[in-house]
Amino acid sequence: MRSLEDFLALIHLVFKGKSINLYSYAANNPVMLKDPRGRFIATVGGGFVSAGVDVAAYMAAQKLKNEKISVGGVVSTAVSGFVTHFFKRAKIVVAAISGVGSSIIRQQIDGGSVNVRRALEDGINSAISAAIPGFNGFVGKTLKNRYAPTAKDITKWGKIVLKISITWVRSWDPNDMIGPPGYGNARFISLKTPLTYKIRFENDANATAPAQHVIVLHTLDQDLDIRTFRITGFGFGSFTKTFTSSVASVQETINLVSEKNIYVRVLAGIDVMTREARWEFQSLDPETGEAPDDPRTGFLPPNNGTTGQGYVTFSVRLKKNVPSLARIDAKASIYFDKNEPIDTPPIFNTIDSLSPSSNISVISDVMKAGKLAVDIDTQDEGSGVQSVDMFYQISEGNEPLQDQSLLPLLSGITDDTAFLPLPPGKTYALLALAVDHVGNRQPMDWNRAITVDFTLPKPSCERLNNCSGHGNCSVLNLCICEDGFYDVNCSLDFPLRFETPVINSMYSDTNEDMRTQLYLSAFIPDIENSSYNENFKLKLYIDEVPQEFTFNKGNKSANRVILEREDFGDIWMTPKKDFSGLVKLNITAEATTPRETKIASSQIEIKIKAVADMPFLNVSVPCHHWNSSEKIIPVSLESHLNDRDGSENLTIIFSGLPSDYRSVYENVTTFVNGSNDTAPHNSPGWFISFNGTLKPFVLSIIAIATERSNGDKANRTVAVDVAFCVTCEAVNNCSGHGRCSEVNTCACESGFKGSLDCSKVSCEEVSNCSGHGNCTGPNMCVCETGYKSVGCSQVSCELVNHCSDHGVCSGPNVCSCHSGYKGINCTEVSCEAMNNCSNHGNCTGPNECTCEKGFQAGEDCSKVSCESLDHCFNHGNCSGPNVCSCHSGFKGLNCSEVTCEALNNCSNHGSCIGPNECTCEKGFQGTDCSEVISEEQGGSFMSRAAVVGVSIGACVLFLLLLFLMFYCCKKRKRRRQSRPQRKDSSVIYSNQTYSMAPLKRQERID
Repeated sequence: MRSLEDFLALIHLVFKGKSINLYSYAANNPVMLKDPRGRFIATVGGGFVSAGVDVAAYMAAQKLKNEKISVGGVVSTAVSGFVTHFFKRAKIVVAAISGVGSSIIRQQIDGGSVNVRRALEDGINSAISAAIPGFNGFVGKTLKNRYAPTAKDITKWGKIVLKISITWVRSWDPNDMIGPPGYGNARFISLKTPLTYKIRFENDANATAPAQHVIVLHTLDQDLDIRTFRITGFGFGSFTKTFTSSVASVQETINLVSEKNIYVRVLAGIDVMTREARWEFQSLDPETGEAPDDPRTGFLPPNNGTTGQGYVTFSVRLKKNVPSLARIDAKASIYFDKNEPIDTPPIFNTIDSLSPSSNISVISDVMKAGKLAVDIDTQDEGSGVQSVDMFYQISEGNEPLQDQSLLPLLSGITDDTAFLPLPPGKTYALLALAVDHVGNRQPMDWNRAITVDFTLPKPSCERLNNCSGHGNCSVLNLCICEDGFYDVNCSLDFPLRFETPVINSMYSDTNEDMRTQLYLSAFIPDIENSSYNENFKLKLYIDEVPQEFTFNKGNKSANRVILEREDFGDIWMTPKKDFSGLVKLNITAEATTPRETKIASSQIEIKIKAVADMPFLNVSVPCHHWNSSEKIIPVSLESHLNDRDGSENLTIIFSGLPSDYRSVYENVTTFVNGSNDTAPHNSPGWFISFNGTLKPFVLSIIAIATERSNGDKANRTVAVDVAFCVTCEAVNNCSGHGRCSEVNTCACESGFKGSLDCSKVSCEEVSNCSGHGNCTGPNMCVCETGYKSVGCSQVSCELVNHCSDHGVCSGPNVCSCHSGYKGINCTEVSCEAMNNCSNHGNCTGPNECTCEKGFQAGEDCSKVSCESLDHCFNHGNCSGPNVCSCHSGFKGLNCSEVTCEALNNCSNHGSCIGPNECTCEKGFQGTDCSEVISEEQGGSFMSRAAVVGVSIGACVLFLLLLFLMFYCCKKRKRRRQSRPQRKDSSVIYSNQTYSMAPLKRQERID
C-alpha cells in the first residue's frame, strides 16, 4: 500500500512539494478529494468557520429581538455564510444569489411553501449589506466581529489556494445486489436451488468524471459451499462478457483504445481463507501501462441510461448440511476510485429443506351418494404447501403397493376437498403427495396409503313403483326422474309446482309501410324445454292487434294472435298500408297443467313513423318543327299521390323556363322569368309560349308528396327536352344510308360518305383498301394480285403455290424459303447450310448430304474418314481419305502390325514381340538388345520379372522394420507417463494487497 499521508501534511502550506500531480505521485489509481499540498482542509475549514460565525450571529440576533430561532433560518444562514466565503470579488452578486437561495431554503424547511417576493427582498438586503458595511448595523456588533481576525486569516489562506488550485472532480455510484427471488416475504428457496447473484453499479448521472478504478467485494455466507463459486459474467457500458464454461477466476485485459483510449484490466476470484469474492476493474494508459494521469479518463462515464452502468454475476451452491430455516445473507461493497465504500442494500434468502406432509380421509356421506371424495390435511414448516398430487391403484386383495403400479389421478390440487374421478364397484388404494412452494416433494411412503372399498349397495325403489319406468333409482333409494316426469315415483308428466312464466321481448320502431322484427319468447325457471307436453303447455298471446296488421307466425283471431311454444323467437309484423302512429300490444304468457295455471303479462309500444310515398309523375312535350310558324308548345302532365290514407299533399313545380318565356294554362297566363312555377296536378291543357325563334332548353317538372303530420317529403323529377324536331328532307333524308343528327345534317352509316346525303360508298373502315385495291361497295374491296384480306392489307403468294409450304410469303408472290429449300416457289432442295456438301458428296434432301468414301466423318462431308481401314485400329491418325499415319510401334496400311523400328529392329539380336518391345537373344541385353553380356558377368542374367520381384520384397522388409521401431518407442513412452510424478498444482496470482488461494486438484468442483 502506498502511503497518502504526505498529501495531508501541513508542510506544503509553506514549502512546495516535489510533485503536485496526484497521479504521478501515487503512481497508481486516482485519489479523489485528496489535496497534494494540503490546502483543501484550510479552504474548506474557512468556509465552515464563516458558516458557523453567521449561524451564531443569526441566533444571537434572534434572541436579542425576542424572535423565534427556526431550523430553516439556521440552515439558510449556514449556507449563505459558507458560499459567500469563497467569492469576494463578486461578493455583491454572490450575496444577492446567496440571500435568495437561503430564503427559499428557510421557507421550505419552516413552512413548506415558498414566497418568491420575500426571497427577492432577502436577496436585495444581502446585496446591500455586502456593498455598504455600515448597513450591517446590528450584525457588526454581534459575535461575528469577535471571530473576524481568525476568519480573515483563514480567508487569506483560502484566496491563495483558490489561485493555484485545480478543479477536482469525482465519480458517484448508486448500486444494488440481486439474488434469487425466492418465495414469500422470507424469500424461501430449496436446498437444491443454485444461487445466482448479480451486483450492479453505476456512475451517477450528476458525476463530473468517469470512474477509473472500481472494486467490488462480497463475502460469501458461511452456509455456502465455496468450492462451487463460479464467475458467470461481467460488463460495463456497452461491453459484456459471459462465461459458458466453469470459471472460478478471471484475469484479462480489455482493449478499449478505439473507444476510450484506455485498456481495462479485470481481475476476479475468491479468497478461500476469508471467503471474500473480489472483482477489480482498473483503467490503464495504453502508452505507460499505468493508471491515466488525466482524471477525466476512465472506463465508466457518468450514467446517461446505459453507458454508465456495470455489473458482475456469479453463482454458488448451498452446503449439503444446511439446516432448514437457515438464512443466507448477501451484500456487496463497491469502491469507486478511492472513495469510501458504498454498501449495497442487504438481501437474504431462507432455506426450506424439509418435505411437506399430507394425510387424506374419505368423506363417507359423499360416498353414499355415489361419489368418491377425500379431505386433505397438509402441513409444512417453511414455504407452505403449494399443491397435492393424488395417485391410485386398483387394489387386488393383499397385493403390496409398488411404484410401477401407482397411476396418477389428479395433480395440482389446492383445495382441502377433492372429488376423485373413479367409478364405483372396485377397491382402490389412494396416496397423496404434497409439494411445497420451493419444489420439495413429500416422499412416497406406501404406509400412508389408504384403502377404500368403493362398492355401493344395489339401490331399490320397489316401494316407489320402480320410478314408474320414467326414472333411475339412486343409491339413496330415491327416484331421479327423466326430463318431463315428476313426483316421487315419476308418475306425472307435469310438475306439481312451477314458477310464474317469464316473458322475453325485444322490438324496435319502424317506418310507414315497412315490416318490423320482434322477438317474443317465454320460459319457466328450472323447467327444461323437453318437459312440455299435452298436459304441460306454455303459450303467448298478443292482444290489441290493430285491424289489417299481420304476423308471419301464430294464429290470429279478431284482435288476438296466439303463439305456440314452437313459434317463440323472431316474428315479423307487417303494419296496415299507409299506417303511422303508436301501436300498443299486450303480451301474455300462460302456463297450464291439469292442476294449475299461471299467467304473466307485459306491454310493448312500437312507434311507426309516417313516411311520404313517392308520387306518380308523367310528362311529355312534342318537338317544335323548324319551319313551323306556331309560337306555342303544348305540355302533357299527369301526376297523383300513391298514399291511400289521405295524409299527404301533392305539389307540382315547373323549373327551367328561359327568361321571357311564358307558361299558359287554359285562359290563365303566368310569367315565370326563368324561376319555378306551381301547376295543377293533371294539366293536359298546359302550354309554353315564346316569341321569335325557339331556343331549345330543358324543362324540369318536380312532383312533391308531403306528410301533413311530420312534414316528411318524397319527390320525383322528370326532365324533358324542349327542342326542334330534327328532319333531313332537304338532303334526301340521308339517302337511306344515315341518321338525321341535326336539322338537314346526316350522320352516315358505315360504308357510306357524303356530308349532305350519304349517297357515296366508302371503304374508310377498311383503310381504303390499303392502297392495294378498289372500293366497289360499302367497305368492300377488290384486291390487286399479290394481296388479300378485307382491306387488302395482307400479302398473298397464290401465284407461286403458297411457297409449297416450304417458305413464308414475304411479299406479293415473293417467297422466303425455309432452310433446305430454294427456288421461286421453294420446291427445290438445298444444302447451302451444309456448305453444299463441301464438294465431297451429293445433296439428296433439304440440308442432307450423301458423302463420298473417305469423307464420311461429318454431316457436310468436310472431314476425312478411314472407315474402310477400321479407323486405323486406334493405332494411328486418319490423315487423308482412307490414309492412316501410324503411331510409333505400329505399321501397315491400317496400322495393325507391330514394329520395333524405333529400337533399330532389336539390333538383329532379338524378336519384336510388341510395339517397340524386344525380347533379346541369349548373350544380349538392353532395350534394343545392343549390349553384349561379357564372361566376367558370369554369363548369366536375370529376367525383368525377377528384378521386379526382388525389388518389391526389399521394400516390404524395410517397412516392417520401421513399424517395429515405432511400436517399441511408443510402448516405452507410455511406461514413462504411467510413472507417478509430483506436481505443484497451486494457482497463485496477486495484485497489490489481494492474493488468490490455491485450488486443490483433488477437489471436485461441481
